[in-house]
Amino acid sequence: MRIFYYKQAQKYIFKQDAPTKTRIKEAVENLTHKPPKGDIIPLKGEENRYRVRVGNFRMKVEFDTENNKIIIFEIGSRGDFYK
Repeated sequence: MRIFYYKQAQKYIFKQDAPTKTRIKEAVENLTHKPPKGDIIPLKGEENRYRVRVGNFRMKVEFDTENNKIIIFEIGSRGDFYK
């Protein structure tokens, strides 16, 4: 599976320290497994999008199985993610 990041997600990862980057990278790699591993919950009101929990961080992800892609829309801290 190919992984695509929106610009906001790339910027967020770039600003983090090394251990946080590693945790996020491992969580993204776990999404490529069949079935995806991790704390994954469908988002209400958004079709085919999911919330992935990585400690105190959250990621908004879409699985595009037709094109074999994972799209990461947004990454943020738990407090800011749901606003």
